[in-house]
Amino acid sequence: MRRKTPADFGPPTYKVGKGRPPAKSRWRPGQSGNPTGRPKGSKNLDTILTEILNGKIKYTTKSGKERTISVRDLQSADYLLARDAEIARKNPPAPERSKEPTDPKERERWAQQSYLKLIRG
Repeated sequence: MRRKTPADFGPPTYKVGKGRPPAKSRWRPGQSGNPTGRPKGSKNLDTILTEILNGKIKYTTKSGKERTISVRDLQSADYLLARDAEIARKNPPAPERSKEPTDPKERERWAQQSYLKLIRG
């Protein structure tokens, strides 16, 4: 079979040029430019990330109660803890200049208070 030439299609009924393709190569009515296209219901990256961030995580408290927290809230809490740790690392508290008591009972109370201060921050 030989290759078709423009003469085989007959004389053009209009001028072919920029923005005016030949009639044979135009889209047919109802024909899509991307027939395989994106399947319906498929999700893009933004949608997937939004669903993940809006998701809920279940956890159990020390008392045994089940709670839920959103991933977004968990990220916020994680960020705040990291920020506070960074601030504490850059600005350590000044050491206390107090005298240790010599009395054993006073010394024990002083040690307990120092330990509580250390734990509570």
